[in-house]
Amino acid sequence: MVSANPNWHVVADPGPSFNVFDKLNVKLPTRLDVLYPDPVGPNVLINDRDAKERYVISLETGQISTSVLDDLDLLDPQAVSPNGRFFAAVARSSDRSVSIWSMETGKKVRAFREPDRLSAHRVSFNREDQITIVWDGSDELKTSVYDMKTGNEVSHFRVPLRSNRTSQKYIAFSPGGNQVALLVNFELQIFDLNNGKRTGHSLLDRKSVV
Repeated sequence: MVSANPNWHVVADPGPSFNVFDKLNVKLPTRLDVLYPDPVGPNVLINDRDAKERYVISLETGQISTSVLDDLDLLDPQAVSPNGRFFAAVARSSDRSVSIWSMETGKKVRAFREPDRLSAHRVSFNREDQITIVWDGSDELKTSVYDMKTGNEVSHFRVPLRSNRTSQKYIAFSPGGNQVALLVNFELQIFDLNNGKRTGHSLLDRKSVV
């Protein structure tokens, strides 16, 4: 049982509550991608593949933002902020940097790049004023927390990898955005994004991981 693990000090981190608009009447495109905010939030980003448009739908009010971010050739990872104001992605033509666009103006407002030539593996707007990027390297995962206003790195921590070629990496953020779970080669580690400290560590049975 998890409770018997002396290395497990993880506490619940629930997400915000919100009411879903009960008369959401939106005509969706035929070919689309849906990007839900991570952590939880009421704003969903729609990517219309045919019209090459991106816009945000509020599940609370049913309102649709003005279409911006047209004709962007983007790669994963991608993320939309819970408040629907920002969108993050890696541009295909970029130098592995993660760019941030304003959903209100369509303009790029900031870009983050790891000087160690690591590639972005996962992105999350864990807070309204912060963004967390998990960078993937040949021998480590580096998790960096950045201040959205200044662009400065607030904190970071590293998790070594035995071998990047054989490592299976799964990453998830808690609903409240204060914790990140890293599962690498059946080794589960939970970190507090506020201070970078590890709060949980467990070696999983291979049969328990799907």
